[in-house]
Amino acid sequence: MASSSAIEHQHFSSVGSTNDLALEAFRAGRADSLWITADEQLDGKGRRGRNWVSPPGNFYGSLLLVDPAPSEALPQLAFVVSLALHRALARALPPIVQSKLTVKWPNDLLYDRKKIAGILMEANHMAGRTGIVIGCGINCTSSPATAPYPVTSFSAEGQVISADAVLELFSAEMTKGLSEWQQGKNFASVREAWLQRASGVGEEITVRLNDRELNGRFSGLDATGRLLLSHPENGTSVISAGDVFMLPRSDPTPKGH
Repeated sequence: MASSSAIEHQHFSSVGSTNDLALEAFRAGRADSLWITADEQLDGKGRRGRNWVSPPGNFYGSLLLVDPAPSEALPQLAFVVSLALHRALARALPPIVQSKLTVKWPNDLLYDRKKIAGILMEANHMAGRTGIVIGCGINCTSSPATAPYPVTSFSAEGQVISADAVLELFSAEMTKGLSEWQQGKNFASVREAWLQRASGVGEEITVRLNDRELNGRFSGLDATGRLLLSHPENGTSVISAGDVFMLPRSDPTPKGH
């Protein structure tokens, strides 16, 4: 993945899911990186089996990476990707509003504390190789009418970011991010940069797990990227996977930069 221009890009007007097409390419023997984008998805996928509403006007794209790192480092890719996407979108925003764009554990992006982009990573192992598909949906012009959390789009926030601009910026930042990460050897640097842009650090949050909810203070990430949730009387929970919900606060100025 030496440069964004070196990655083949396939674009479609309408698909079921860009992630599915990228996974099919890997299963068919694809051995190098591939971008797949679409104007709309008829069966877009979100985290935990949710549907990702995908009307025309927004960005829908998936990046296939083949054997990007040793297996133990692959979970770190969520931070590499969300950090690269944050850097890409921040470059497209006026400086006066860049601070409104933040990352949310494990891999969402927020604008003014409302979800504006989501990332879904899927893996497939075949013939001794690992294909990682990084799917990304960005609300450029519209957002879902209903959602379990606040959502927005760049258009609704008075910002203009096109899907074409997103691809160019995101691809370039992914190249830089993968180089910085060094296949997991330099995750400490990625982790620090991610935390500098994170929403909710030091705040009370709710983490929804499969079987329960936990409340506490988001005190940071451990060395592997797991969320640290501090409880005043019960120590700290270390969370590998879950949905984070920010609690309302009176200060309307988001953190991060």
